[in-house]
Amino acid sequence: MKAVNWIIFIAVVAVIAVFSAFIDKFGIGYWDKVEEWAQTGDFFGGILNPIFAFLSLILIAYTLMQNKKALEQSKVALEQSKDALKQNESALEVGNEELKLSRIEFSKSVEALESQVDQFNFQRFENTFFNMLTLQNEILNTVVFNSKSISPLKNPKGESSTSRAAFSSILRWIDGEDENEDEQFTTLSNYDLFQVQANQVVGHYYRNLYQIIKFIDDSGLCDDDKEKYARILRAQLSSDEIAVLFFNCLSPKVDSGQFKSFVITYKMLEHLTVDPFFHVGFARISTQSVYVPASYFEQYVVRGADDNVIESAFGTNPALKKFTIQKI
Repeated sequence: MKAVNWIIFIAVVAVIAVFSAFIDKFGIGYWDKVEEWAQTGDFFGGILNPIFAFLSLILIAYTLMQNKKALEQSKVALEQSKDALKQNESALEVGNEELKLSRIEFSKSVEALESQVDQFNFQRFENTFFNMLTLQNEILNTVVFNSKSISPLKNPKGESSTSRAAFSSILRWIDGEDENEDEQFTTLSNYDLFQVQANQVVGHYYRNLYQIIKFIDDSGLCDDDKEKYARILRAQLSSDEIAVLFFNCLSPKVDSGQFKSFVITYKMLEHLTVDPFFHVGFARISTQSVYVPASYFEQYVVRGADDNVIESAFGTNPALKKFTIQKI
């Protein structure tokens, strides 16, 4: 910008100098002849035109230099922009990589947290499960069978027993003395009567057992783990406890079939003591050899359209092949 100002200044000075020289030599006035005006114009044109042409050349050269300089600066700025763009791309890649790593870390953290939650829930399940087993054993120790506990029912044999032995007494009480067909069908009706009149003897025991099985079923564990804990529970039951459970879940006085459904699902009667006489339509169960009709066993199996057993409360009980799932 300063160079342009200098060029303009020189042009102005040149014009002033030429006019001053002309006035000093020839004075100021109007020419009388056209030729004199022409000569005056030639004088000024001959002196100022070369000066202006020279200054124009200088100005053009200066402009070209400035353009070149500006072009070089633009080139440098463009290179800097490219470098900045590369740096931004590198920073973006680093940011993306960091974001990816953050996502991986977050995913690992979530998995670790889920694992901790699952472990906590599993430990809580186990603690509750074994506490319920402890409570079940405590309830078992409070079971009493005698004339007072089963009142107003009669105790014709005058039996008195506690804990596991009480279940044997219950089986003897509900069992008929004769082995004819009519007598065998009275076992369930006898148990129904026992449920109504003496529910206080084992009602709480089987209600708690139902809650343990329901707790396993509602646990959210996989089927294999559910079966594992059901086996642990099943192992706590004596033969006569299982036999009374057999009658308990058939009784309409107990519930609408929910307990029986769990017993079937978790094969709670797998270790039922059975002496089969199915060729004559009966079997003897438990250590007390209580006679029951074959139709009672049928209520603990689920059959498919082809009449094959698809689910059974008797598991793999070898004495009840007719009512268990047969492997092909």
